[in-house]
Amino acid sequence: MSRRKLEMLLDELFEGRIEGGDFERLQAELRANPEARQAYRETLNLEHALRFRAKGVDLLNVVPMEKVVERRQRRVLRHALGAAAAVVVLGAVAMALILTRTPPPAVTFETSPGTEWMMSHAATGEEAPDGRVMEPGSRLVLEQGTMELDFASGVRGIVSGPADLTLLREDLVDLGHGTVWFEVPEKAVGFQVRTPDLVLTDLGTAFGIVSKDNFLDEVHVFDGEVEVLHRRGVRHEERIREGGARSADPAGRWQEIPLRPGDFRTELPETSSAPIVVDDTATFTTSPGNGMVRKDSFTFTIDGDLAGFDPEGSDKLVATFSHERGAIDEVTYGGVRMALAARSTSGSEQETAIYHLDAPGVAGDMVVRFKGAANGVGGSLLALSNTAPGGPLARASSTSSQARLAVEEAGCVVVASHAFNGNGKDDSARALAPVVPVFSGPTGSSAGGSGYLTAIVPGEVELKFAGGSLYPSTSAAAFAPRR
Repeated sequence: MSRRKLEMLLDELFEGRIEGGDFERLQAELRANPEARQAYRETLNLEHALRFRAKGVDLLNVVPMEKVVERRQRRVLRHALGAAAAVVVLGAVAMALILTRTPPPAVTFETSPGTEWMMSHAATGEEAPDGRVMEPGSRLVLEQGTMELDFASGVRGIVSGPADLTLLREDLVDLGHGTVWFEVPEKAVGFQVRTPDLVLTDLGTAFGIVSKDNFLDEVHVFDGEVEVLHRRGVRHEERIREGGARSADPAGRWQEIPLRPGDFRTELPETSSAPIVVDDTATFTTSPGNGMVRKDSFTFTIDGDLAGFDPEGSDKLVATFSHERGAIDEVTYGGVRMALAARSTSGSEQETAIYHLDAPGVAGDMVVRFKGAANGVGGSLLALSNTAPGGPLARASSTSSQARLAVEEAGCVVVASHAFNGNGKDDSARALAPVVPVFSGPTGSSAGGSGYLTAIVPGEVELKFAGGSLYPSTSAAAFAPRR
């Protein structure tokens, strides 16, 4: 049995996911192979240490390096008392060599400005690594920003947050989720990355991995080749060469996808691209009971639908609208006219629109005027911080329940609006992850929804909404972060 196959079975054993046939093969290998039994003991010790470390209990019982040095010094001194001066000198030189041959840390790292991260280690107290280093058992949680990892083996990696990874061995990384890029030199061939869906073994290359909750894991190969093993279903294994990219489907096979180098950073950014903060939101609708209003002007007041909403101090106000019939002619907030960012129509009676206003100031009433009478309108207001002035960097529209938007700058916030012809009170146009839902409700006799997300890295963003398939309309706009 290959080392990689053995490690995968051991991982599944300790995760409680191993199946009957694999369990029998693992038992047979452990009975017949002393090296397999040693690998089992090493994995068992590490798993126990990590689990109990999370409970505040140290099971590693590692002798502190200071104690080791102290014992060596005592032995040397005892021998030196009965030796000649020359021997004492030689002993001192030998001791100095021993003390200066401290092995380098497995991994050191640097961060970009504005990066927020947390680090924990399997070892505790005096045994815990000091400084910006990782040793086997160290776990990194990157809330936002970018981090560069430098391995003692020569491997170099760039991690884009949010991410969660653990160094299991000097040549094995467990990626719970995140976007990573690795460059592996020839001397470190065999370096591995494990995600919930796959095990990747490097064959001398540069590659990227995207692992997100509720999405299929992806592998992108930019140089050389890698070997990937699916951890689910039929567990299909495949070699991916330079210029190739695959996603792991739920059945355990690999699906070919376009190579997207723009999704990965290969260097630390020199400046911070902090994600945009949504300081406050409000939702509104003219038709809480799906009733048709048929008016050409609607006012949402600070004492009514917008009660409690406060944009003061924010950089930008963004309004989303989902409406039935009519076409929006003008939107004002606090008497100031808002600018159109994006618009979409289903080709029938359902439309969406997104408007924005820089430095909105204090709270005020919002007035929406239509060309023609609208059966009803609903939507949301978002007060955004850390945004640059001006219109959107990108916009998109579609006649479906989703929209794709090409975002060329990290840290952009993407706002989306959706509508479809739903006639029931329970119809929902709720935004789906990773979009954060804001509004979901009736808009006349139809239904609408809105949401937003922050694009941590450049690339294509997909925004999806639940809802009916009758005359859908979706629009989206990406606003740049403050530079």
